[in-house]
Amino acid sequence: MPEKADISLGLYDITGRLVKTLYSGTQEKGYHTINVGAYYNTPTGIYFIRFETNNYKATRKLTILK
Repeated sequence: MPEKADISLGLYDITGRLVKTLYSGTQEKGYHTINVGAYYNTPTGIYFIRFETNNYKATRKLTILK
């Protein structure tokens, strides 16, 4: 994070439906991590992680295998 910002981090299924909100709130400037494996009830499959701030949006593919 280049500066303090309100962020949203969501896990979406292949159809684009929001499965879980992983984080929503304010983060300070710097590097941050989140343990996606902590959501162990999520079934095996292909998902997308969407990261959003006021000025930036990114989506990345994620495969969960059990």
